[in-house]
Amino acid sequence: MGLRIRTNTASVNAQRNLSKSTEAMQGNMTRLSSGYRINKSADDAAGLAISETMKGHIRSLEQARRNANDGISLVQVAEGSYSEVTNIMVRLRELATQAASDTLGNAERTFTNREYNQLVNEIDRITNTTKWNNLPLLQGRDKLTEAAGDDSLFVIHVGAGDGLVENTDTITIGVENLKIDVNELGLTNEEGNNIGPAEVGGEFTRQRAADKLSVIDNALNQMAHNRSYLGAQQSRMTSAVNNLGVQIENLKSANSQIRDVDFAEETAAFTQNRILQQAGMSVLSQANQTPEVVMALLR
Repeated sequence: MGLRIRTNTASVNAQRNLSKSTEAMQGNMTRLSSGYRINKSADDAAGLAISETMKGHIRSLEQARRNANDGISLVQVAEGSYSEVTNIMVRLRELATQAASDTLGNAERTFTNREYNQLVNEIDRITNTTKWNNLPLLQGRDKLTEAAGDDSLFVIHVGAGDGLVENTDTITIGVENLKIDVNELGLTNEEGNNIGPAEVGGEFTRQRAADKLSVIDNALNQMAHNRSYLGAQQSRMTSAVNNLGVQIENLKSANSQIRDVDFAEETAAFTQNRILQQAGMSVLSQANQTPEVVMALLR
C-alpha cells in the first residue's frame, strides 16, 4: 500500500468508528439518566405507541380508583346519617312504648309527645342537610334533580372505558334507595308530629300511642332495608377498588417491560462503548500521525 497524504484512510476509518461509539455512549447516557429504554420514536416506534396507549389507560384506571373511593365516601356520608336516624327511631319507639302504658296519665303523655315531635323534626333536618358536593343525598330524585340540573342518578365511573355498555365502567347508586321521608314513613300525621293525633279533652290517648309502635317498626324495617343497600354498594365499590389496584399493577408491570431500561444491561453497554470511545480516540491520534512518515522520505 502506498503512502498518501491527501487522504488519510486510516484516520477516516477511525473517525467513523469513534463517531459510532460516541453516539452509542450518548444513547446509553440518555437511557441511564431518564430510566427509559424508549425516549423517542426512533428508539422503538411500535413500542412507543403501545407504551403511550398503555400509559393513558393506566392513568384513567388510577382516576377510576379515586372515583370509586369517592363513591365509598359518599355512601359512608349517607350511612352516617342513616345510623343516627335509626338511633332516633329507636328512641321514638321507646317513647311510644312509654306513652302506651296507663302508668302515665294523658298529661304525662303530652310531655312525652314533645320529645317525640322534636326527634321527628330532627330526622327531617338530618335529611335536609345530608349532602355530598352540595347535592342532597337523602331527599329523593326531585330534590336531586333540582340541585343537579338533571335527573341523573349517582353514577360512579370506575373503569377506563366510556361506560356505554351496561355494567362495565360504571356503578349506579339509586337515589330512591337513599331517600328518607318522615311523611312516607308515617312518623307524622295531619295534626303534626304526634304520638297520638286524636285528642280527647285536649290530651292524647294511650291507644294512639300504642298504634304508633307498628308504624315505627315499619320505619325501622325501611331503614334497615336502605342501610343494607348502602352496605352492599360500599362492599361492591371496595371490590372495584381492589380490582382496579390489581389491573393498575399488572399494566404498570407490562408497560415497564416495554418502556423502562434494564440498568444492568445498559450499564454493561455503556462501559463497553466508553472503552471503545477511548480506544477510538487513541487510534485516531495514531492515524493522524501516519502521514508524518512521508517526511522521512523527503529528508
